Amino acid sequence: MARAYTLIVELWDKDKDGPDDLIERTVHTGLILPGQDWHTISHTGITASTTFRLRVRCTEHYYNTTCTKLCRPRDDNFGHFTCDTQGDKICLHGWMGRECDIAICRQGCHAIHGSCNKPGECNCAYGWQGPLCDQCIPYPGCKYGSCNGSPWQCICHLNWGGILCDKDLNYCGRHHPCKNNGLCRNTNPDTYDCSCPVGFSGKNCEVAEHACYSQPCKNGGSCVDVVSGFVCNCPAGWTGETCDLDIDECISSPCMNGGTCIDKDNGYRCECPEGWQGPHCQLDADECHGSPCVNALACRNLKGGYVCDCQPGWTGKRCDENIDDCRGVVCSNQAMCIDLVGGFYCACLPGFTGRFCQEELDECASHPCQNGAICHDKVASYQCECPNGYTGLYCQTDADPCNPNPCKHESTCFNIQGDFYCHCNEGWEGKDCSVAKHQCDSNSCEVIDSCTVSIPSNISVGGFRLISSGVCGKHGVCISQPNGAFSCACVPGYMGTYCHQNIDDCSSNPCQNSGTCIDGVNSYQCICADGWEGALCNINKNDCEMTPCRNGGECIDMTAEFQCKCLSNWKGKTCSIRESHCEAMTCLNGGTCVDLGDTFSCRCTERWKGTFCQIPTKRPCESSPCENRGTCVNSGDSYTCICRDGFEGPTCSININNCNPFPCYNGGTCIDGENWYVCDCARGFSGPDCRININECASNPCTYGSTCIDGIASYRCICPPGRTGALCEAVIGQLPSPKSCEHGRRIFSDGTTWEHDCNACRCDNGVVKCTKIWCGPKNCLSHPNVTAPVFQCGPQETCIVQTHMTCLTPPCLPFGECRALGAMKELHNPGLEWTCIPNQAHLGSNCAKIILIFDKSKMPLGISVESICNSLRQLVKEETLYVMCAIKPQEQDTVEITLSAKLDGNDLNAKNTVNQALDRMADLLSHKQANSSALAAVIEIRLETAISQDDGQEPSYLVPVLCSVIAVLGVACVGILIIWHRRVQRRRRHLRDEYLASTQTAANNENQDNIRRYRNPIFSSSDKRGIPKAVPTEELHDIDMEKYDKNPRRFLAQDESSSPDLNDIQEYRPQPKKNNKKDINIQLSRSLLDEPEVIV
Repeated sequence: MARAYTLIVELWDKDKDGPDDLIERTVHTGLILPGQDWHTISHTGITASTTFRLRVRCTEHYYNTTCTKLCRPRDDNFGHFTCDTQGDKICLHGWMGRECDIAICRQGCHAIHGSCNKPGECNCAYGWQGPLCDQCIPYPGCKYGSCNGSPWQCICHLNWGGILCDKDLNYCGRHHPCKNNGLCRNTNPDTYDCSCPVGFSGKNCEVAEHACYSQPCKNGGSCVDVVSGFVCNCPAGWTGETCDLDIDECISSPCMNGGTCIDKDNGYRCECPEGWQGPHCQLDADECHGSPCVNALACRNLKGGYVCDCQPGWTGKRCDENIDDCRGVVCSNQAMCIDLVGGFYCACLPGFTGRFCQEELDECASHPCQNGAICHDKVASYQCECPNGYTGLYCQTDADPCNPNPCKHESTCFNIQGDFYCHCNEGWEGKDCSVAKHQCDSNSCEVIDSCTVSIPSNISVGGFRLISSGVCGKHGVCISQPNGAFSCACVPGYMGTYCHQNIDDCSSNPCQNSGTCIDGVNSYQCICADGWEGALCNINKNDCEMTPCRNGGECIDMTAEFQCKCLSNWKGKTCSIRESHCEAMTCLNGGTCVDLGDTFSCRCTERWKGTFCQIPTKRPCESSPCENRGTCVNSGDSYTCICRDGFEGPTCSININNCNPFPCYNGGTCIDGENWYVCDCARGFSGPDCRININECASNPCTYGSTCIDGIASYRCICPPGRTGALCEAVIGQLPSPKSCEHGRRIFSDGTTWEHDCNACRCDNGVVKCTKIWCGPKNCLSHPNVTAPVFQCGPQETCIVQTHMTCLTPPCLPFGECRALGAMKELHNPGLEWTCIPNQAHLGSNCAKIILIFDKSKMPLGISVESICNSLRQLVKEETLYVMCAIKPQEQDTVEITLSAKLDGNDLNAKNTVNQALDRMADLLSHKQANSSALAAVIEIRLETAISQDDGQEPSYLVPVLCSVIAVLGVACVGILIIWHRRVQRRRRHLRDEYLASTQTAANNENQDNIRRYRNPIFSSSDKRGIPKAVPTEELHDIDMEKYDKNPRRFLAQDESSSPDLNDIQEYRPQPKKNNKKDINIQLSRSLLDEPEVIV
């Protein structure tokens, strides 16, 4: 909202002694918006000129033109963001969300099992581990097993068992304990049993009894029993402990002329190189036998080799390489050179001809333009310049498309060459302006009873509560209409379907005398030009109010100025001088005053005009700086833009995003407009904010009394007994007779199957269903011996000879493929993005490879790679499978086949399809069941697939359930033991306390008597120095010295003599009575605790 202000500036002369005098008073009224720019205001008064600058700035952290948008940068638990110049939040690195309070976890962190509180973290949930929390934690102690995607499991690896997978179930296969060809059998985990051959015994068959009985010697060797076992006497050509090692007769290199020696049983065989033969490769062979030359005039045999005399256009040792005749040939005008056999061909771009495409075709030679039009020849085209009154491609149409006017609703028609253009009035669109303009093109924007919305609620009766949809915004009240319609009753000052348009109260131009009208809500405000005031700027401001004329001069009020009519020869603008009409303040804003005798004239500078140079020649708003119909207000040497609702910024160039915060539910898309928004709802939802689930059952689609269940963008019919079908339209057991099918101008009855190209077709109740196997590239070269139809290439394609690349056992029939002019050297494939191509494939879950090595001597002539590929496609008739073949470079007897599946959004399905097809194809080829003479010559098969983790295995819950039950029982047992133990301890403590309490007094008395009996015979009660007296030995024996005397020398005295002497007695120094009593009590308590019968 714009801020109006009135600024009063007064200049005072402060006099220390006398009263203060007012020098000048300036009053300025205007509008200003918050911003960083200064607005300079200049005013020329009667006695002084003033210039001042002003600006309004928002308080820190507040933004937009009304200073109501708060954005305070923070980096704490409530948000992590900074603010841009518009006050929008910019999340710090690593944070996201509306309040920038959601941390962005480490890239790749598992969405379910990982989380983070700070950016870059990946905190694993219970039971998961790894840097990305995508590895489950196995059961503790699991030795040879894994959790396989489910925490706390122990799924054993192959041949391991037990709860912790620590039991070896294949001890025989892992350790091979049985010796001397003993048969090992796994009996129990970690145990085995050896079945020894005849002649051996022992746990591991290590004891030899009659070793030769089992005939251990191989290859005809004779066995001799010895003490340690047996010894084999081997025949010629064999050696080893059991005569199982063949002696290598090739050590002497018997093969000549580079022949390869192959060791055999008691002999050898030489494989001779090309050009040699004989047992030792010593004889020259006729290399021309078998016609090795492919495209040659003759074959000449040489010693150890041969030479082919090639036909024109061919080269290579066997004349099987087509000479590149395009080398050195330059086709003009960007034409493509295509190599042929013995020649070349320039594929010209449209518009050119000639052997080298050097001639440009003159499309105007046929005079295509009519009615005297001028033909202009262009590259591969022409253009007709029509005379007036004619139009069309050939100037054949004589018509003015704008006469009569085809544009509807009084729209303006513009005649363009050959057509018309309608400039539609507001609210209409289309070719002829006949279509009403809509803000949303999809049906989901249609409002359905938009005044209230029913949403789920846990606290309302019925589980739902009604809330206002807010379709009429903040400035309207929604009124429901029949059939789900609505209308908005707008508050004063607003209009439009959604009450989103502020009525322009300035449309009637109420401000007079060049005043600027500022639109408000059901109101307006006039910013008056200089010299005018009042609500409508209709009152001429009285510039004579300050009595500017002196010396009796009469003041005449003017517009934004005054004029003085001086008396008594006074002159000047304010009648203050006599010498001249010009004074310092006569001409304003730098103007020069010229005295004309009885009056004056002002020569103004370039930027000012008027009698006193008081009117600027150009104001800042004259350049219309405010966009989007904003109102410009002059403010000194600057301007202020008053924006309409929905726009902001210094020049009203920023469209306020009405979609923030996001108002649409259920996947709806918010379309931002000018001070409004519309939710484009997803399929199945409607309403102003897409919270209304469209009831697809409203049209009663289900028939015959069935029940319709509404879903999201769908419905389901529950049929009564006896009916079936999507709409319950069919009766069970009364299905109509099946229909026949038409395919290829032939009629097939229901259930009939037939072959079409490489696919199998079937008639299913009038519908033809064929497999969709890719049948490979089509042949575009004709030949008398070719019976298949020749494929015609497209206009931007050419036929490329591929016989030399696809022929496996020449000679082969001609074969060519259609290639695009820009990609003639690329291998034909099912799609532009296909990467599973022979000799170029990267193995993956959707790409596998088979390599077949053929014995070409067993193959018939004329076999091509494509014929082999067609036979392989017939082995695995999968609709989504692509089989491609090619000869491996440098290996003419090897064919590489790639298998890939058409992706349908599920990589696992594609992987399973490829693996199943790969296994079936390998099984049929290895067992010679391909029903093809060419495939019967396969001598070796190699399979190549990518190794990936099988994530399709269903998890097993048996082990976790058993472990959980055992753990619960264990915890319960431990709890019971703890409770029982505490009860026993409590009972023992209670019995001990009772016993000690009952015996404490008696024990203390007895102890005191004992001490008295012990001390009295030795010490006199009157002897203060503690000198011992002589005591008979019998009295000492009556005292239990072991219980009270702690002197270790006592035992030594007892050992030496049965009666102690006086020195022994003198060495004993008893402690004070209080301490002795305490020691005795402790000793008694300990003795009581050591007595089991006291506490039991």
